[in-house]
Amino acid sequence: MKISTLLLLCFLAPTALLFAQSKSKKNARHDKGVMILTLGKDTTTIHSFEIRGDSIFSKILYLPQGLQLIEGKGTLYPDGNLKSMYSVASGLSPDGKLALSQETTVTSDADSTYIRIKRGETITNRNFAGRCYVTNNADAASFHLFPYRGFYAPANVGDTLASQHVGGPYFKKFTVTRIQKKQVRVGSSTMGYLTLDLDKKNRLQSVDGRGSSLNFTATVYRKLDFETLKNHFVQKQLKSGAVPSISTRDTVIATLGLQTVTINYWRPSARGRKIFGEIVPMNRFWRVGANNATEITFTQPVYFGDQKLEAGKYTLFAMPSDTQWLLMFNGKTGIWGTEYDASADVLRVPVSVESMPEHVEKLTLSVSPTADGGGVLKIEWERTRAFVGFKMQ
Repeated sequence: MKISTLLLLCFLAPTALLFAQSKSKKNARHDKGVMILTLGKDTTTIHSFEIRGDSIFSKILYLPQGLQLIEGKGTLYPDGNLKSMYSVASGLSPDGKLALSQETTVTSDADSTYIRIKRGETITNRNFAGRCYVTNNADAASFHLFPYRGFYAPANVGDTLASQHVGGPYFKKFTVTRIQKKQVRVGSSTMGYLTLDLDKKNRLQSVDGRGSSLNFTATVYRKLDFETLKNHFVQKQLKSGAVPSISTRDTVIATLGLQTVTINYWRPSARGRKIFGEIVPMNRFWRVGANNATEITFTQPVYFGDQKLEAGKYTLFAMPSDTQWLLMFNGKTGIWGTEYDASADVLRVPVSVESMPEHVEKLTLSVSPTADGGGVLKIEWERTRAFVGFKMQ
């Protein structure tokens, strides 16, 4: 080899190495910011996040029902599955101090996911087959992974990656789909589905989770100081107290002759928010409540017009719109509120809707008798009433 060629190679080798390192650095996963989650006018969660390669760091401040701080650090596999997470959760005591309430460790290998939860002297161990993208069997740090998801999304529009969502004793399919160049849809049937808006570097900009189980919108800020926000809300809660429970469980029992109608549902409050069209999206299925799906039971067959619904228990879903709602009686019961399977609908009924002069603060379902021996099922919230009549024969 000529000396001139050798010198040229010696010169180019470091240059090529620097170029490769520059390219690697450019494509590396790196981002940090503060994501503020809101439900209507309420700030519900503040999430400080950072990703460095496959390492992730979270500080999550939950505000309703008593301030709670979750601090976690973990790693993700190159395909986006959760590899490890260690977190501590602290609650706000009456004297203004954050007291440790839970310590959680999540690890996974090729075959299983292992969860260890310590509360005081009590230790709970769980394990599940396979890996997962998210789990709510551990802690918030292992669930609120949305700020990192854009970095692991498929590159091509229309492509989908799939893994597991571990929740309770069940596994649900969790998908990440590139729906537009700068938009990704993520979620499962238990969680519902959320749209992530990204920038050209796949960094999260905002989240639209309306209609999902979480039912929030979020915006990412990259110049906010998390500690300042945390101290503000600590002082605010110490002064005014924790926000009371957002939703309460209720049961309606109506007897109409030989017919007994029972409704079990969760009742969320309006709390100054615009409900229909914002908190409850139009032209999309709704669980008719919060949390678990609403269930209705008839002890005798009923008729909605000329459509017969046999006696039994059904999950009640609705499709609100500005002029007329659609009510769906679904054969799958005992499910979470976003696990709507349209193929399991037993009956679909058009429902009248009208404005009310009075404001109804908490979602209210009721059944009242009619003069002809039938009944009326009503859904009332904010200033909206949806209603439909039925007969026994």
